Amino acid sequence: MNSNDPEQGVLFDDRFLDRYAGPIISDPAIAIIELVANAWDAYATRVNIIWPKRTDGIAFSIDDNGKGMTPEQFQRRWKTLDYNRIAEEGTKSEPPDDLKNVPTRNAYGRNGKGRHAAFKFSDP
Repeated sequence: MNSNDPEQGVLFDDRFLDRYAGPIISDPAIAIIELVANAWDAYATRVNIIWPKRTDGIAFSIDDNGKGMTPEQFQRRWKTLDYNRIAEEGTKSEPPDDLKNVPTRNAYGRNGKGRHAAFKFSDP
């Protein structure tokens, strides 16, 4: 598709993510904090992080056993820039059914920017 194609949709300048997410995608410590905070909000009890080693072809990877999202939740949240978690879901994060004995938590996430943290570890 070329930039004159009406099917292209929204286009972003190369500087967009730097301006939108700032240190979330430029500072590795903040990026890790954001990614682990996402796992916290999802009630993960396990978070696995593989540190990148480009010389050996090992890519950064993070996964957790948190409650995840339905396909509909993912579509709504990922496609909404500046997703307002508080307006959409409130300030609390509810535990999954298998952890109902765990108290409700204050959610760390607020605006959907933390989801971009993995870009810090991506190949430009």
